[in-house]
Amino acid sequence: MAEFIFALLSLLALFALAMNRAPLRLWALAAAVFTLCAEMGLVHGHLHRPVLTLWALLGWLIAGFWVTVTVSLASWILALVVGSLFGILRTVPNRKLAAIGTVYVAIFRNIPLLVQFFIWYLVIPELLPPSIGNWFKQLPPNAQFYSSSIICLGLFTGARVCEQVRSGIGALPRGQRAAGLAMGFTEWQTYRYILMPVAYRIIVPPLTSEFLNVFKNSAVASTIGLLELSAQARQLVDYTAQSYESFIAVTLACRVSGEWRLDRNRLTNEVNSCSTTSS
Repeated sequence: MAEFIFALLSLLALFALAMNRAPLRLWALAAAVFTLCAEMGLVHGHLHRPVLTLWALLGWLIAGFWVTVTVSLASWILALVVGSLFGILRTVPNRKLAAIGTVYVAIFRNIPLLVQFFIWYLVIPELLPPSIGNWFKQLPPNAQFYSSSIICLGLFTGARVCEQVRSGIGALPRGQRAAGLAMGFTEWQTYRYILMPVAYRIIVPPLTSEFLNVFKNSAVASTIGLLELSAQARQLVDYTAQSYESFIAVTLACRVSGEWRLDRNRLTNEVNSCSTTSS
């Protein structure tokens, strides 16, 4: 019976997605996850701990979802700050500063993300001064997983944001920089008040894509021990022996999280309207 209900809810969710009915698809996806967990925890009789059935499975999914959201948001803030800084460096007339930005992008874009996770978690603490390295190793395991994941994912995404910022500044007419300097602005003031506000308006759509990529790339953090959604899926498989249902539940949970994604067209229109109103 639970399989039949889950199938109906899944079809309803697909129909809601096709019809672009936001409230309907959100509730349908949430109900599908709930029913799937119930099917794993209550229908299959091989579970011998009835207390840890439905609510435990849902608790694991909610915990993994919360870890994914917190790590992704913290990584995105770091990526936006670092990427903007190095993106500006790549466009300044000073060749040495531009070379620093180029080296940063070359390193973090050309090394696979999985390798970077292991480097930040296993290698970097060994290269730090002994006092700092020992302090990091004495942290609780979850703190080590969180900090390594946020730094790694933030710097990796920051390299991509850097290229977006550089492209946005490069798309501006050269006369804007010259006009700012001719009016007496310093180089920093020219970027702050003239170039960057317009450049960010241009790169809003690709930045929303990078924002979504942070959430998807956070799944790689499970390789160093972070219990996010994909790691919770493996825990569900170990407990229920239902790999198919477990990963479908996590997939639906990821789809539910997608309901809070940034609508790039709406965000771009709002930015443009605010800029038009202020001008």
